[in-house]
Amino acid sequence: MHAQRHTRTHNNRGHSAFMDNENTVHVSGTHNGFRKIAYVGKMGEKFPNLTRFGSKFFFQDGADEPRAVMKDCADVVCGAALTCVVDKKGGIWCGGDNMYGQCGSGFSSEEDVWPLQRIRNTKNVTVSRAALGLHHGLFVSTNGELHVWGHNRSGQLGTGNTHPYTSARHLRDETLGHVRDVAAGLTHSAAMNDCGDVFVWGKQLHVEDVDEHLRRPKDQITPRLVEGLPEPAVSVKCGVHNTAILTESGRVFMIGRVSSSSNLSEIKLTDGGIYSDSNKSEKMNALAKKLPDLSPLPGVKPLSETHRVDGRELRVVGMTRMVLEPWEVTFPKGTVVKELRDGFDGVVAITDDGKSLQCEVGKSPEAVAGSESLPENFVIDDVAQGWKHTIFTGYYKEQ
Repeated sequence: MHAQRHTRTHNNRGHSAFMDNENTVHVSGTHNGFRKIAYVGKMGEKFPNLTRFGSKFFFQDGADEPRAVMKDCADVVCGAALTCVVDKKGGIWCGGDNMYGQCGSGFSSEEDVWPLQRIRNTKNVTVSRAALGLHHGLFVSTNGELHVWGHNRSGQLGTGNTHPYTSARHLRDETLGHVRDVAAGLTHSAAMNDCGDVFVWGKQLHVEDVDEHLRRPKDQITPRLVEGLPEPAVSVKCGVHNTAILTESGRVFMIGRVSSSSNLSEIKLTDGGIYSDSNKSEKMNALAKKLPDLSPLPGVKPLSETHRVDGRELRVVGMTRMVLEPWEVTFPKGTVVKELRDGFDGVVAITDDGKSLQCEVGKSPEAVAGSESLPENFVIDDVAQGWKHTIFTGYYKEQ
């Protein structure tokens, strides 16, 4: 296929999609079974040739080269083994893995939905934006209403329960107001309204309730207002386990799981948490002995910790290390963030000088992997980050 200017690019595990300047959506890779994709991906780490072989042997309708799947489109987004397209008339179409009804087909099945089909209960709705998670989706209509569908085990649909929905359902929550933007992580969701308020819900996002047995925050099954932002938001995006918020003045705040490569330095424990590392101080182990019902075990983390990152305190909750209050990302001096993009381990910030920076909770931003190999005169205007692959689009500036 000849190279052409991309107007929208998105990808996830196992496949990628882009919309060209003629508003045609192209897909490459496979839309099939997330479990199969994960399996082939893991095996591919040990056997590099297996991933290419697996995509042809295990999956139906796989494509090494991009192929056109729909014309007259306005947007395209990808989830894990799932593709969603918004057409120019505001219709919304979905296809791929449908184990939990995440194609919005009105039913769930082990058989994939392909080609793309219109999501049920959307004929009288005009869609403006959409987002996909692991097994769920959401979209906002032109009149600011939020609709959700798919798997809901962690409350990622925000319906107040954990029941799945195989067709689009209007989320009637007065606290949301007029919704303008939506985003989705693996098992959580986010929305922003016209006032610049941001709401999150889903796995381990309950800000007040902690599961003491599992040592982690409980799931938030209804939209929760993100409190503590200094000014209105203009954009919200999600990584797999976190959410990023861009405010009016270009500041970026994040909540969610702390990066595995974070630069945290512990300064105190709170909430009577237990600490179990025998190599740490006697004082910390004495604290653990005060809780006989929760005897020290290797790897157990306290219910709450406070760390210091870049000279600022950061409160971390549970052994899954969740940050539930907005934490500001510190960028190098002179950096101006103009846009955010959904990411994988975190989110991607695109700067006014055409650079891309990886943003993760508890970690200083750094160049997106692969961007350092781009030509010096290449200006990035979009980034689509998936599992172990990233697509950069942009243009060459004149020398």
